[in-house]
Amino acid sequence: MFDFVLALKLTAQTFSLKKDSLRYPGGKRILSAFFILPSFFVLIIINRIFMLADWLLFPGFRKMKLKKAGFIIGVPRSATTYLFNILAQDTKHFTCFKLWEIIFAPSVIQKYIFSGIIKTDRFFGKPLYHFSLWLDKIFFSKISKLHKFSLSQAEEDEMLLVYAFSSMYLTFFFPGVPALDPHLFFDENISLQKRKKIMLFYKRCVQRHVYVFDRKEEKIYLSKNPCFISKIVSVAETFPTANLIYMLRSPLKTIPSTISLNANIYSVFSGEINENPFAEKTTGVIIHWYKAANDAIKKYWDNRNIIVPFKKITCQPEITIYDVYRFLKIEPGTLMQTLLSNEQHIAIGYKSSHKYKEQDATIENEIALQLDFILNGKYKDEI
Repeated sequence: MFDFVLALKLTAQTFSLKKDSLRYPGGKRILSAFFILPSFFVLIIINRIFMLADWLLFPGFRKMKLKKAGFIIGVPRSATTYLFNILAQDTKHFTCFKLWEIIFAPSVIQKYIFSGIIKTDRFFGKPLYHFSLWLDKIFFSKISKLHKFSLSQAEEDEMLLVYAFSSMYLTFFFPGVPALDPHLFFDENISLQKRKKIMLFYKRCVQRHVYVFDRKEEKIYLSKNPCFISKIVSVAETFPTANLIYMLRSPLKTIPSTISLNANIYSVFSGEINENPFAEKTTGVIIHWYKAANDAIKKYWDNRNIIVPFKKITCQPEITIYDVYRFLKIEPGTLMQTLLSNEQHIAIGYKSSHKYKEQDATIENEIALQLDFILNGKYKDEI
């Protein structure tokens, strides 16, 4: 699966001559386009060649059944990352992608090569690991202020769909290009045939990971993707035995926070911007995601979902995450129990460093009127 048509459309619209466009060829935009875009396409070609070779050398990867999977999904800024980072530390029960694997080793062959390199590096005192920490500072320093990035850290596997040119993340590098709009409403606006191809590509990527790191399929494959809120039906259909951990926060908070976050990400590729020009569009999209998720949970995730309200997990992380463990029918070990206890102490004095402009009164009132649609208002006081 590779969307050649979309790749051509986006490449042709790397720049826009409109002065108010985030793709206007200013200094930073030109520099990022001529450095990132060629590197990106080279990476796609290399990784897809290795992934093709998997079918010849390790065809058994496609036999992984993936019966044990957990998907942490919620609109952006709803604590999906917080829960994911905690659970990812429980390597006894969970397995998930790390950033180095997503970028440099999506294929089985590459995973074995890099795993061998990592083992050798440990033997010699981790010089390459320390070098990777330096790379983190060079390439991810600005983004890490908004969302912590590290090559050695567990990360969102939506990034894998970039190799099929079918990811919502492409909107950050190609802002304002209408050809990407269907991916904002994946379940509704992408054709069934194309959706199945994209989701099969994603499933094959997950099977490759499990084939190398959990061949006996004893662990739960753990995925965290706010972008999957638009794919919540497709995920349910592709993984019929998976569980959903739905993170729920009030749109009065998620919308302004997402608008602010996106503006900062756009500035990485397009230069500094005073305000997010897509604020109104973002508001409409997120409200739509809430409604679509409500329907999907009832129709496709019945009896295999747990709702995690934002105020509960941020104020009472210990008991809330214990509830998640019970839902998944596993028990946290001693180390995880200690970690959860520490998280509870940290939560008492925690204050977010992410500052953002509150919604104006008109938008806030409009959203407030719709709060009851979120799971029939059941969690209204907890989000």
